[in-house]
Amino acid sequence: TCFSGYKGPTCDQELPECSSLSCQENSRCTEDSLTGKLECRCLPGYTKAGLQCVSVNPCLRPVCHADASCIHTGPNQHLCACNQGYSGDGRVCMPVNPCQTQNGGCAPESTSCVYTGPGKSRCDCLPGFERRSGEGCTLKDACKPASCHKNANCST
Repeated sequence: TCFSGYKGPTCDQELPECSSLSCQENSRCTEDSLTGKLECRCLPGYTKAGLQCVSVNPCLRPVCHADASCIHTGPNQHLCACNQGYSGDGRVCMPVNPCQTQNGGCAPESTSCVYTGPGKSRCDCLPGFERRSGEGCTLKDACKPASCHKNANCST
């Protein structure tokens, strides 16, 4: 059985009444269930915008998590992807804490990892250590002029 407005063995021939309607792209001739009148209706996944049928964009509504991006992939279709610094399926996104994996790349013997925001962290020197130019932290020099006897060497 063909959809209303079509005929033929494979339902691919429009009725003359439908042909005269000249339905726009992404629409088809169909019979109104109440009046029986033939009219152009948008295909599933499309909506009327003026005289044309345009793809329904679910991303215009909040369908993804607040920390995710929505990508319109087709008529009434979308993908959700967590933003940088977050992990999850796009419907639920959790902030990534780099400090929870391998101390955030900080040297555990001289530094501690400090979480600064989703996907971000910094390495702070542990007590007794000081920042070395670009190379991390080194043990502070505890030797002072009078730390040891004049005939002794001081080492930290």
